Amino acid sequence: MMLIFYSMTKDITPELMKKYFESGKLGKLSVQIPDCGTISADLTQLYRHATGLKFFEYQTSPKNIEAMAVYGSVLYKHFPQETMTKTKKIWVLFGPEVQKEITKPREMPKDFDVMVITREGLTDDKIIVPKKKLVDTGYGYVESTIPTAVETKELVAYNYGYIEVRGGSNLHIVYRSVEQLLSGLGKEDTVSESVVRCGIPIIGQNRFGEIVQDVASPKRETLHQIEWNEDLEGILQGKIL
Repeated sequence: MMLIFYSMTKDITPELMKKYFESGKLGKLSVQIPDCGTISADLTQLYRHATGLKFFEYQTSPKNIEAMAVYGSVLYKHFPQETMTKTKKIWVLFGPEVQKEITKPREMPKDFDVMVITREGLTDDKIIVPKKKLVDTGYGYVESTIPTAVETKELVAYNYGYIEVRGGSNLHIVYRSVEQLLSGLGKEDTVSESVVRCGIPIIGQNRFGEIVQDVASPKRETLHQIEWNEDLEGILQGKIL
């Protein structure tokens, strides 16, 4: 069966995201990392955890949220692949040595990082980790990773090809008010600087643009964008491109 998707507006307000959440219409936000695999955040779990910070229910309510933005290693274009020099002989046992520069394969991000930007002051963070369980392979037990909020599908070299290994990564959520975000720039708040420089808003796109538009340093460098779509069932799906 062919799936049909409808393109969505780029500005998803906190109120609109809440409507998707309450109607059970939130899907996944995924990014395909070249030569590595796919990492996907469950938007239902992301919204639930982001707006359900214990003891701070009001501060994390949709009425107090200005925007949410993805940052960090899932935005892989901001992290060029490392290279290394490999030395080998032209012949197996003798002859001159030659050096060849090779590119190291990318690693699957350990965290899916999201910042929640609020109106009122709130500096906190939380990490939702995947579950672990022992699986009987018939030859013994191995530890398997069960995703809770972030699922990974990683391409791993096996014999003469690759196999897809499914697992999970951490969902890391940090909180800053607009004032805290801006006042931390240039003062060793590397998280705020990362969000301003390359963060991609997933909620409150227009408001996020207003917040960072007058920032002179760090300079805004957006190498990614998000494509939002609704399928025939009205499920909101996102892709980081």
